[in-house]
Order: sequence, then structure tokens, then C-alpha cells
Amino acid sequence: MRWNALPYLFWCVYLFFLPQAHAETVGETIDGVVSRAGAIVSGRFSYVCSIQNFKGDRPLDSRTFPESTVSLFDGDWAERNKSGTLILVNRNGYFLDYSATAQPDGSIAHRVQMEPPRNLSSRREMNAPPLFAGTFWYPQQLKYVASHVANARLVERTQISGVPTDKIELRVPKEDYRKAYHYLIPALEQGGIIRFYVARQLGYVLPRIELVSLDGAVTQSYEATEFSQVAPGIFFPGKIALNTELAAGGPSPNRFHVGFTIRAELVNQAIPESDFVVPLPMSTAVHDARDQEHPFAFKLSGGITSDTLIDQSVEQRRTKPTSDLRRWKGAVGVGLFSGSVIAIAFVLTSRWRRRSRLSKTI
Repeated sequence: MRWNALPYLFWCVYLFFLPQAHAETVGETIDGVVSRAGAIVSGRFSYVCSIQNFKGDRPLDSRTFPESTVSLFDGDWAERNKSGTLILVNRNGYFLDYSATAQPDGSIAHRVQMEPPRNLSSRREMNAPPLFAGTFWYPQQLKYVASHVANARLVERTQISGVPTDKIELRVPKEDYRKAYHYLIPALEQGGIIRFYVARQLGYVLPRIELVSLDGAVTQSYEATEFSQVAPGIFFPGKIALNTELAAGGPSPNRFHVGFTIRAELVNQAIPESDFVVPLPMSTAVHDARDQEHPFAFKLSGGITSDTLIDQSVEQRRTKPTSDLRRWKGAVGVGLFSGSVIAIAFVLTSRWRRRSRLSKTI
């Protein structure tokens, strides 16, 4: 009898530990997703962004933005459009905004704005370069998933666009509506599900993320396709897209589509210095607002690069107050002289009037 009971005991032990082992597997997968989200620390990324609005299946309007290239390395970052007429650089302890604008007379006006440093993560919404491609688009969603691993479950193993994935779901209660979702879509207000598909063999990228309402409607989806290995163990998509159903479940929902086409290179490698340097020609108008309470403006007397701009600004700021002080002293001197003349005239006039009154009295 004891030997016959052993198989039953084995199955009881197996079934007892199965949920725990399953939860650990999901937890390890989500740990991999979190690691992948922070795996890229440097690189050069060129991208084109397009935005479309739909009423049902009918397109309302669309816009495609010119290609931009963003470079990042060791805390520095720079972004420039393809023509080089708009360049942003965060380097040497300050943020630089450069523009070259054609004028009616055919000349080019070069302008530079210097401000306190800006972190690349401060860029928001469609103004942010798509470095998040292949993972959660918004840190808020990634943070929520990572902090609620115990509630996540592996639904099945399936394929997305031919890529084998783990389909994982995390239920979001009503009270977490504002914590879990970046876009506060009304269909998710009563709660919902964050469903994401993890490709472990591609370094834990996410080929698809879906935000699902309680009635099963997909209100928002994130797609990533055309993956390639850009660094050891790091895969990056060539295309990503966001589709939002603002009135999911309705007869004619409003839809919003954002797409990026991306080219990644030099990922987690050193980036050339030239990516972070801007040539500034003579007569470039500079507005130094690093000290926002005391901004300062001047024009370059010769051509330099952005790396030496801060030295130029320091020199200009050092010499200009001297001339300003001289003008101030001159103005004060003129004011004092004018004031003295007026005072003397007032005294003499008063005396003359007194004498006139006395002479009339006599």
C-alpha cells in the first residue's frame, strides 16, 4: 500500500510547487524585459515619424516629419535634422539649440540659444526619439509591470509576425487606472489588462503590447517588426507603430496611428565627437540663458565651434559689463550735473522772488 501511494504523493508535491515555479518563470521573463529596456547606453539612431488620424477606416489627416538623427554617449546627446539646419546638443554642462533660417534677401540667419542642461528623458510624447523601440514606450508602464510581477501570468506561447513569443497578461484594477496607463483612454477607466508578448530568443524584446478593456476590446496596441541584432545580445526593430482606438467598441471609433522607421548603428559603442559639435559661422546671434535670471546676448565676431562657445560667452560677459558700467557712470554723472543745475536755478529763483516781494513792501 505504501508503494502504491508514492505516485500520488509525487503528483501532490508537483502540483503544489507548479504555481510557484510558473510564477518564477514569468518573473524571470519580466526581469529580462526590464533589463532590455535599459540595455542601450549609446548609439546613433536615424528615424522618420509619421502620424495619421482616422474616423473608422476613413483617414482624416496625416503628416510625415523629416528624418532626424539622434546620437548619445556618456551622458551627452545630440539631435539634428537631415539638412543640418536644426540641431540640439546637450554637452559640456549646457543645452544648445541651433537654427539656420533662410532670409528674404537670400542670406542665412544663424541663431543659438544656450540653456541649462536637459536630460534626454525629459523629451516627451512624439517629441522623444524612439530609443524605446522594442520595449515599453513609456517608463510609467514598464515600472508598473515590474512592480506587479506577482499578478502577471503566462497565458500561452504563440507567434507574432513569425516570431515565437510568451504571451503574458497583467490585470489592472480600477484604482490603478492612472498608474498603469500613459494615455487615459475612457474604455480602460474601469480597469483592464496589459498584454505583452516577449521574444526571449531576441533578447526579451516585445514585438507587441496590447491594452485591453474588460470587455476584451484592444484599445491600444504597440507593434515592433523587422528586428536585427545591433549589438551582442541586443535586437532592435526597424519599424514600430502605435495604434489607439479612442472609442473602442463603438460603431465608428476614432483611431490614431503613429509610426517610426528607424536605423540603428554604433549601438553601445563610442560615438564620433563630430556628432556633438556644431560649426558656428561669424555673426551667429547667441542668446546665453544658462543663468535664466540674467540672460545675455551677443554676436560672434568670427567662426568657432559649439565646443568653444562657452569660452566666448564667458569672455563677452566679462567685457560687456565694463562698458555698461561706464555708460551707467556717465548717465549718473549727467544726472547729477543736471540735478545740480536745476537745484541752483530753483534756489536763485526763490531768492529773486523773495527780493521782489521785499522791494514791493518797501
